Amino acid sequence: MFIDIHELELHPVDFAEEFAPGVLDLGLDYSQRTPLKTTGRAELVPEHHGKHERLLDIRVHGDFSTTLEVACARCLEPVVTDVRNSYDLLYRPEGSDSDKEELSVTAAEAEISYYPGKGLELADVLLDVRRIARDCALPAGATGTWKPAIAQRRTKTPDGRDCKIFVSN
Repeated sequence: MFIDIHELELHPVDFAEEFAPGVLDLGLDYSQRTPLKTTGRAELVPEHHGKHERLLDIRVHGDFSTTLEVACARCLEPVVTDVRNSYDLLYRPEGSDSDKEELSVTAAEAEISYYPGKGLELADVLLDVRRIARDCALPAGATGTWKPAIAQRRTKTPDGRDCKIFVSN
């Protein structure tokens, strides 16, 4: 699904999409076992830069869920885990900060991504969610925004052996 800046200028865009296993590149550490389902909203966030410049940022927020297979951190056996959580991301037009010299950025500014041209693909938003999480799966039923803090969770392999996987808090 393409999130078009021109449509966002008229109204926010609600979405409910499914991505079959294999459509999104989740990296080598994960295998997606069920469709990734996401619902949410994209909206325009006008931002004033200086006296005469106005940027059209895109805010995308929503929820997602899927089932992933990950390797046990102890025995490397495959472990299936349900993943569900929410996300809230901000995108600025590509090149909008290119005229600035190197400056330090705040923690909030470090979380801004950029979109090229006239919008962005929802699949790219979900890949940003994965990158922000630094390749961490989440425990089933987790709530809140997907954050990169890492912890361990004990679970069982399909044949009943104890295992542990690294998860985001």
